[in-house]
Amino acid sequence: MEHILLPSRDGHIRKTFEHLKKYYPDAVYNKFKFNGKNGEDFIHFGYYDLLPGFQISIFKTSNNKKVYYEELKSEQNWIIIKFVRNKTIIDPIKKTLTINEFGSDEVILYNKDHSLDTVISPNQYIEMISIKINFEVLYDYSTLTNKQLDEISSTNKKIILHERMVPKIKAGIDELFKCQEIDEGVIGYSISKSLEMVTHFLIQIKNRFTTSENYGISDYNYNQMIAIRDFLLEDLSINIEISDITKKFGVSTANLHRNFKKVFGTSPHKFIKKSRLDNAFNMLKNTDLPIVEIADQLGFTHASHLTNTFKKEFAITPKQLRKKINHL
Repeated sequence: MEHILLPSRDGHIRKTFEHLKKYYPDAVYNKFKFNGKNGEDFIHFGYYDLLPGFQISIFKTSNNKKVYYEELKSEQNWIIIKFVRNKTIIDPIKKTLTINEFGSDEVILYNKDHSLDTVISPNQYIEMISIKINFEVLYDYSTLTNKQLDEISSTNKKIILHERMVPKIKAGIDELFKCQEIDEGVIGYSISKSLEMVTHFLIQIKNRFTTSENYGISDYNYNQMIAIRDFLLEDLSINIEISDITKKFGVSTANLHRNFKKVFGTSPHKFIKKSRLDNAFNMLKNTDLPIVEIADQLGFTHASHLTNTFKKEFAITPKQLRKKINHL
């Protein structure tokens, strides 16, 4: 398996690009961007660290080999936020984040003591943005209190949080990848848009840090909650009861709600509801399926049920969203 170092300092990004050059000999690159193509394989890699305390890595790639990106360790105290448009599998014991098929939007946050090397599966189209933030600057940018940040910064707990990718963040990712295609202004656009996305995300997860009981989980419980999430997402057209989950996975109702909320910030019931709406949003945007068929596939009782809940969540109806997209 090929090994390519993820950057943590300027010297390492240079080495990363030089290493990539071996696989993409005709690549064009400078100290911020690498664009390479070799047959069907390609990679677009942007790296911006001009803003103190922020390191921004932007990936778009497809490779016929499995690629292993080692996240370089640092003595400084960081948190890492990954905006991923692929299905992910985290192994907290091996400390790896495996990225698989395209089409599942997710945001993952973890602390630097539990940093994750990234394994990219072969023959997959990958879009990922990774932002490392130093805790020293997080005090200036975050909506959390200094006391909350002190607790998070000094904790020995393993923090791995999963969050849904809301439309504002999805739109930001679209713009970030689009601006990588230009040369003039790309650095400023990339940094400013990344800051905007981080701000939206930190506001989104603010309530997850109101108490230390809301985060920190054992490897066993984490893996169990990921398995439960995958079970819930397997077929969104069916209704799953809490008793179905507790029986299948041998977990008590209390532990299910407590640990699921630690990882995903919500209850299993609300997670299913939000997942249906997020999938509806993507299907409306990326397919021509009739609204009634989307409602049926995602477990809504009827099209008007989808329309009403969709409008409450996104402040726009499915028909209005389709019309807006068609006029872009």
